[in-house]
Amino acid sequence: MALDPGSAPFTGGRRTALAVVRLGLELAALALLGAWAYDASSASARWFAAFGVAAAVATAWTTFVAPRSRLGLADPWRLLVELVIFGLAAASLVRFMGSSAGWLFLGFAAVVALLVRLARLGV
Repeated sequence: MALDPGSAPFTGGRRTALAVVRLGLELAALALLGAWAYDASSASARWFAAFGVAAAVATAWTTFVAPRSRLGLADPWRLLVELVIFGLAAASLVRFMGSSAGWLFLGFAAVVALLVRLARLGV
């Protein structure tokens, strides 16, 4: 498929689809990290740990990574925080489903992170 020299591939519906995929990855990371905390905790603290870890990660994400955050980091630091969070989620996925699933999740998250950056540049 050839693109016109003046058209950008990340406009309209494609940009929206990318945002939806990105949101799905973020929610999956929260769920995976919460599940890891639940599984790693004692019986009396499981739910507290699951919600606590998910809340801490969500707070870090909205503080440093989200596009409209007040303390938003610039790249490459933003990318580093994203990959650390997605990497921890992938490690949790390895624990539950095996290494192939974890590597697949991390690879997909890295590709989406790159596409998000390209969309921001208007490429």
